[in-house]
Amino acid sequence: MHVVTPKKMKELEEQSEAAGVTCAQLMENAGRAAFACIQARYGLVGKRIVILCGGGNNGGDGYVLARLCCSAAVASVSIIAYEPPRSELAKEMAARLPDAVRCGTGDDAHALLQDADIIVDALFGTGFHGMLPLAAARLLALGEEGAVRVAMDLPSGCDAKEGGCDPAAFQANLTICFGAVKTGLLNLPARGRCGVLEEADIGIPAQLYEDSDVMETMTPQEAVGQMPPRTAQSHKGSFGRLLCVCGSVPMSGAAVMSVKSALRCGTGLTTLAAPRDVVRNIAAALTENTFLPLPQTSDGYLSHEAAAVIVGALTGATACLIGCGLGTGEGARTVVRAVLENASCPVIVDADGLNCACTDIDILRTASCPVILTPHPGEMARLMQKDTAYVQQNRLQCARELADRLGATVVLKGVGTLIAAPGERTYYNATGNAGLAKGGSGDVLAGMIASFVAQGLRPFDAAVCGVCLHGYAADLVAAHTSMQGMLPTDLLAQLPLLFQGN
Repeated sequence: MHVVTPKKMKELEEQSEAAGVTCAQLMENAGRAAFACIQARYGLVGKRIVILCGGGNNGGDGYVLARLCCSAAVASVSIIAYEPPRSELAKEMAARLPDAVRCGTGDDAHALLQDADIIVDALFGTGFHGMLPLAAARLLALGEEGAVRVAMDLPSGCDAKEGGCDPAAFQANLTICFGAVKTGLLNLPARGRCGVLEEADIGIPAQLYEDSDVMETMTPQEAVGQMPPRTAQSHKGSFGRLLCVCGSVPMSGAAVMSVKSALRCGTGLTTLAAPRDVVRNIAAALTENTFLPLPQTSDGYLSHEAAAVIVGALTGATACLIGCGLGTGEGARTVVRAVLENASCPVIVDADGLNCACTDIDILRTASCPVILTPHPGEMARLMQKDTAYVQQNRLQCARELADRLGATVVLKGVGTLIAAPGERTYYNATGNAGLAKGGSGDVLAGMIASFVAQGLRPFDAAVCGVCLHGYAADLVAAHTSMQGMLPTDLLAQLPLLFQGN
């Protein structure tokens, strides 16, 4: 699916008009797309359809749908106008309604909605933000539970850009997104109001979607489809050799989670390179990988002497993960620099690996290998020498700017994780939930991405697939337990199930 901000959607519509596809045609196409989608999913013959129309262009889309429904042998088509049409396009479409469409007002709403089989929300479009007017909130709350509820473009009461929503926002079973999915609909709480998201072609010329500000999103099924096949001739060497340089005595759990997630995602051979005491402490928890015990400081962090050992271990590795629980002392900084200067395989730099690089960011730009960076907003702010608020307000710009500046794949974590790389279409992640807001979730993600790189996926593809499947695993866990009680380690048991049938 295409993903755009509301501002970008407006630009696409203006560019379409310049290319000869008028706004009136786009509105007609939106109504036709909604009609076809509802017909295909729920059927219209004999159904009682009630469409809630606002005064703007979203209401105009609803008027087109009402006109088309009259040709489908429906039992009845009714429009409840929250306000009279005010945009010129909405007025034009309302004027074309056939006599068979019953046009009611708020006074008729209760009776009509009580009898409806399908309720369609066309009250507010992408320009909405803030709180719903009381009358609109009351209208959206009406209707029997058994009725199918469909939103045109987005559920009214939801912020199309950021994903906030009024508590009384329309609760849809299906949201038909015209032209592209709006960014806010992939973020909670708005995502929870959308039901199934379906992108509808409304006639915007295909070449306009090639603009760099148009993002993509990946489904879990698409991500699984990119995994390397396993045949009867496969062996452990067929699925890569991953070197994980992770952990310190105070943060040994990060090493456990990153290694286990890599193994659960299919890496053929995984080696954990960690301080000697870390290996001693966690060996019983990790039985399917090998260990490379490393020189350490008295407080359990890597010493600078570990660098030469790790450089030697890079030979033969198909990917290297560095940073999870590593610490930021002199030894860790020396090791991070040595890996980036000597690796020939792709290197995934996470957590403390990023913090070590912040003070010497040129080592990322001049690295001898492809690099994947996985910062959360705070780490991103340090990498860019900005504050976290700036990063959060300019997430797309920051992800692309850092990717271009360093020639790296950048995974900017958070709600709507962004994956950017030079020459690639930016991806906006649609999976995951607030249950991931716990320490350790990033270690699991880093291990997943590293596993996919080790198995042969391109760094950018591995990052997109890893982020998508990490969030999907969290969604499955939350559905069976809760977001509040979810642990990052709960994802580990879910990971193998993601690849069933592959």
